[in-house]
Amino acid sequence: MTSSNPSEAPKWYPLAISHHSAAIRLARPHIAASNPAHSEAIFNFSAFNSLFSFAEPVLRPENEGGTPPIPRDYLSDLLDSFKMARGIRAIIAKDPSLLADKGLTTNPAWSYEAQVARIETNITSRYPQLPKLELLVSESVEDAEQRAGTLKALHSLFVNMAVLEESPKDHSSASLIQRWAIACGVPFLALCDSRHPAALVVLAHYAVFVQMRTNIWFFQRWPRLILREIGVELRGSRWAQWIEEPVREVQRLEAESETAS
Repeated sequence: MTSSNPSEAPKWYPLAISHHSAAIRLARPHIAASNPAHSEAIFNFSAFNSLFSFAEPVLRPENEGGTPPIPRDYLSDLLDSFKMARGIRAIIAKDPSLLADKGLTTNPAWSYEAQVARIETNITSRYPQLPKLELLVSESVEDAEQRAGTLKALHSLFVNMAVLEESPKDHSSASLIQRWAIACGVPFLALCDSRHPAALVVLAHYAVFVQMRTNIWFFQRWPRLILREIGVELRGSRWAQWIEEPVREVQRLEAESETAS
């Protein structure tokens, strides 16, 4: 309701937050105490909670009643949603065989291995900017673990973008947008937390990834917000030129979507 009718936000947003807080409170004991009887429910709850953490920040009403607005940090909100999404891995690790038997983690409809393997064979010719970005990361990230984690996240991002390019708008591959965050390792996320310019450049291309599925409501507001925040962080530096391409690509996809509609 808040998404489709922003004027209703003061009415529905507090109610949504109260329901979410109650759900967290009730689920926490079951998450802490692993129990096969609750594994499926906790897995599904974790997935919905991850979605909530992604969708909520951009729908949060501004302060009203004359109170000075609290400065928003959408990048921190985005990274918090990534960390929340990664919590699904911990849930799966508690009962992997049970969740697999129920088809929650092994559904063929959510598997793209063959497509990914084919895409991998020509990924650099398909995206000639990728080798340049990989070189940028290699030359600018000093810590070896963070460098390796960032290169892995960058490569995976472009492969997943190719999957979305080849798939219909209503295809299940849209889940890759959040699954990419789940797969990102701690070293890369730490680099994002520190606002390292190389990590911000990767996130700028993630904005393009999200823009590819803005037909889904909870993705719609993020691309421009991500690019705006990163633009502020990199303004006046040599790094600003590295986000010009993702900005143009988001604008192109927006125009393409408007023409189609």
